[in-house]
Parts: sequence; structure tokens; C-alpha cells
Amino acid sequence: MKWSEIRNGWITRKRRKTGALLDIPILPPLAKFLTEQHVRSGNGEYVLPDHAEMYQTNPSGISYRFKSFLEELGIRTTRNVEGRSRAVSIRDVHSLRHTFAYMAGVYQIPLPVVQSILGHMRPEMTKHYQAHADREAKEKYLAQMPDFIGHTEVKAIGSPDSLREDLVQKIKELPAEQLENVADFLRTL
Repeated sequence: MKWSEIRNGWITRKRRKTGALLDIPILPPLAKFLTEQHVRSGNGEYVLPDHAEMYQTNPSGISYRFKSFLEELGIRTTRNVEGRSRAVSIRDVHSLRHTFAYMAGVYQIPLPVVQSILGHMRPEMTKHYQAHADREAKEKYLAQMPDFIGHTEVKAIGSPDSLREDLVQKIKELPAEQLENVADFLRTL
């Protein structure tokens, strides 16, 4: 990405594949990063000069590094397909687009807006990106997601703290007659 593509809180560029003009909003966490990066990169043409140099000389190196990072996190990046001699990639840099579309759906950003940001020609493609989980699953897991920028404490899914919070919430919602049954049961422990 070039600094010239960033103007007034937006990244503006054309998709190579479709030629569609993309206007990508710069949200506060990215704006903060870009401000810091502008100081680091000086007056260069590219936002990430080392990344740009690698992309120009070895485009697959970026994907390789990203996939290695995911593998270190325990995220499988390939799967074996019957009849093929090589594993098929299922997680790579492109997965970030899926993540954005999914999160935009969770936050109820209208489909045409997400479609235009991603540069999709048809709304069906954007819907496909967003259809990975139902609303209940989204709410459950997003409530446990950390604030990556604010560095808030993360409680792991299934951790004692997380389970305790879930139980407290359930108890608060119980009708009085069921609450008495739960209290009786707890006294037996």
C-alpha cells in the first residue's frame, strides 16, 4: 500500500481483479498505527517499505510468513484433499477479508456497505463470507473476544472466570422458584 492511496481517513484504490474502486475506511486502531508508521517510514512511497520490497521480489514470501505465524498459533492453514498430491490452503492472508466481512456482519453493518468495501461484484459473495455462524454463536464468542488495541484482560472460553460469569448471569435470570432449587442443590455440595 502506498501513502498516496491514503487520504482523509480513507484508503482509496482499484482492485486489480475487477477494476472496482474501493474506498476502505480507516478505523481508529488503524489510524493510530498509520500515524506511528508514517514517522517510522519517513518520506518513502510505501506504508510498509520492507513488506513492499518483499512483495516485489517474492510475493509468495508474504503468504508464507503469514501462514507460518498462524501455524505457530495452532491454526491449521492447509488440509488434505482426496485425489490431490499437495495439501490445499484454507487459511492465508486472504482470510483477513473473511474476518472483516464476518465482523462487519456481527456489528450489523449493511451488506451493501460491506460489499463495497470488499469490492465484491455480487452480494452473494459477501453473504458467503458472513455466513459462518448464526447470531447466537456470534454474540457468545464475540463477548469473549479481547480488545486487541486496548489490551484488556482476556478470559479464555471455558476458563473458571468465564464459567463463573456465565453462572452468575444465569442465576440472575432464574425465576424465584428455580433459584430456591439451585440454592438447595448448592447446599448439598
